[in-house]
Amino acid sequence: MKKLLFCLSLFATTLAFAQNDDCSGATALTVGTDFTSGVVTSTNVGATTDTQTSCNDEAADNVWFSVTVPASGNLKIETRELSGSLFDDSILTVYSGTCGSLSEIDCNDDGGDGAFSLLSLTGQTPGATLYVSISKYDADIDNGEFQISAYDPLPPANDNCSGAVALTVGSDFTSGAINSTNLGATTDGTEPSCNSDAVDNVWFSVTVPASGNLKIETREFSGSPFDDSSITVYSGTCGSLTEVGCYGDGGFSAVTLTGQTPGATLYVSVWKYASYIDNGEFQISAYEFVPIANDACSGATPLTVGADFDSGAITSTNVDASTDGTEPSCNDDAADNVWFSVTVPASGNLKIETREVSGSLFDDSSITVYSGTCGSLTEVGCNGDGGFSAVSLTGQTPGATLYVSVWKYASYIDNGEFQISAYEFVPVANDNCSGATPLTVGTDFDSGTITATNVDASTDGAAPSCNTDAVDNVWFSVVVPASGNINIETREVNGSEFGDTTLSIYGGSCGSLTEIECDDDGGDGLFSLISLTGQTPGATLYVSVAKYDSGETSGEFQVSAYDNTQLSTHEVADNSKKISIAPNPFTDRITISDVSEVKSLSITDTSGRLVKTIEKPSASLYLGDLKQGMYFITLKMNNGSVKTLKAIKK
Repeated sequence: MKKLLFCLSLFATTLAFAQNDDCSGATALTVGTDFTSGVVTSTNVGATTDTQTSCNDEAADNVWFSVTVPASGNLKIETRELSGSLFDDSILTVYSGTCGSLSEIDCNDDGGDGAFSLLSLTGQTPGATLYVSISKYDADIDNGEFQISAYDPLPPANDNCSGAVALTVGSDFTSGAINSTNLGATTDGTEPSCNSDAVDNVWFSVTVPASGNLKIETREFSGSPFDDSSITVYSGTCGSLTEVGCYGDGGFSAVTLTGQTPGATLYVSVWKYASYIDNGEFQISAYEFVPIANDACSGATPLTVGADFDSGAITSTNVDASTDGTEPSCNDDAADNVWFSVTVPASGNLKIETREVSGSLFDDSSITVYSGTCGSLTEVGCNGDGGFSAVSLTGQTPGATLYVSVWKYASYIDNGEFQISAYEFVPVANDNCSGATPLTVGTDFDSGTITATNVDASTDGAAPSCNTDAVDNVWFSVVVPASGNINIETREVNGSEFGDTTLSIYGGSCGSLTEIECDDDGGDGLFSLISLTGQTPGATLYVSVAKYDSGETSGEFQVSAYDNTQLSTHEVADNSKKISIAPNPFTDRITISDVSEVKSLSITDTSGRLVKTIEKPSASLYLGDLKQGMYFITLKMNNGSVKTLKAIKK
């Protein structure tokens, strides 16, 4: 009996811990001005589950609170960890209405510190009572004590344009810097053109210095959780503003302005990148700078045409450059460009190339080349698919001046030094259809093969139907044999960096071609293979071999035209079978079509990292331990040959 009474007493004591287990017993919260002033300590020990929440249907053991909406209509509800408590993961749900007839307003899982919750409500009815349910994430979470607070942060003085804090223009970031905060800020004004998710902005004003050059920059304040800003800069007056600059691609921000009206007042709005970013303190500075001389087309730096990259190279920078001119056709995210000019040599052939400067943070350029004059330019070449860039031009007018703009790939790329060179080159003989190299039809790949290159090739002709990104193509011609059947195939040259072709075959004549067929990866690895039947004997076909895209390195490759149906009964054909894998894409297991001649295989990922090696593989291989993505399966054959197949793990 004593044992029973003890258990009942313990049960009653446990239940007493959660007095607010039901909505009707909700604990009233007092609205503070920050978390600390509104905080109370509570517990869900002994609580039961009496409601479900839209953001987590496994939430359990909830307790209730009530709060009256302040006059502003704005309210933050937040939970935090209590030191020493086992309760470490909350779900927060806010309701309007009355107990027994509640409507969910909003719900949050991990919007606060760690796995705790935070909801920011605006536009609520002042004086209305809201009900707050705090649950643990699921039944596996321990019950225990936690902190909860309802508060309405006081907005900063510069929460609106009319209260903009004046910035003093310095000579560098440090001399112009002040500390500020967006704690308690609301969202006002038109969303930035560079970031539609920006919120909780605060305002500053600045007077344009005599030079008309001004940089607005934000940086981290040590210890502050605010770590990702967007900046917009406006001309005009509060209530009638025009955006003149914007930056908001992640991290802290800087807007560089040139040609502004000396003495004019600009308004600066600093936003946090998105609602999930914490508010807090940050540094902001307005400072004058000297723009680099070639920041505009009119100040273009002349390049001297060399015989190769090294002889034509100079070192330049885009630090403190602004963005001007029409965005490149090959990259609409390009920013902070600088300008160069170059005179076309007598050959009409010119290559513009950028490369890395050791130690520089600038590592990804786009290049545009223009004819015409500053203010009236026509783009004649563009490259901007990642990494450093090169544009090869042929048939340009000797003695003409071209203008070159070098951009960083996107605003999130660091500015810095880079090398640029203009140099004359001799294009490959078969750079155009009219100079197509004839192929002799063999009876197998080896008997019909030649070694070719697309180094210094330009891009001409219509884009292949199977790959519109293909570039730097070279041309071949072939006469259809009597059988009407022909194979065109590309393969790797040992030691060449060129590893990914696109192959197109055309009928007709140069200048009036019709694509017959196109292939990307039908051959070994990333090389190409097209097999045609029923072609007209004696007809001439034109073959274009391109690299997959501008990110691929040019170099040597093998190309072959052959008809293996020409073998007579007295000739011996290559008895090796074309090996394939299936299924592709695969989930856990692949099957090699003919493993009898395979000595070993290796699997590498797209970065070239060796993932697995298997000696004497079986026909069926379990590869369920690979991560999702594309892999290259290299088969080493008993006869010493190597075949590479592309496979995709789902």
